[in-house]
Amino acid sequence: VDDNVAKLMKHKLLRLPNQIQDALKLISCFGTQVSNDIISKLCSSSETSGDAITTSLEVARKEHILDHNDQVYKFAHDTLQQSAYDLMSSAEKGGCHFRIGLHLMSSVSKEASFD
Repeated sequence: VDDNVAKLMKHKLLRLPNQIQDALKLISCFGTQVSNDIISKLCSSSETSGDAITTSLEVARKEHILDHNDQVYKFAHDTLQQSAYDLMSSAEKGGCHFRIGLHLMSSVSKEASFD
């Protein structure tokens, strides 16, 4: 992708409120799409409310940054996903992936039956 396009996408994301940027950075860690089920699991074990994340993702959808169907949120273009991911430092990326892993493991552990 041309550097000018990437810069334009990043600039578009930086104009959004911090709460929306944070939600986009979170889901960018999953790649170009993430299921509603995973978002629900993250919201149930997150310090950020599920309503706040869902509202932020809906604003991003209205801004044509994300597409949404009944099952997944998907970045409208892979350059948008990469731009959202690039808004984080290396340390933030590592921390985000670590927290996602902990939340998902906790969710799986709660659902698993070891009878």
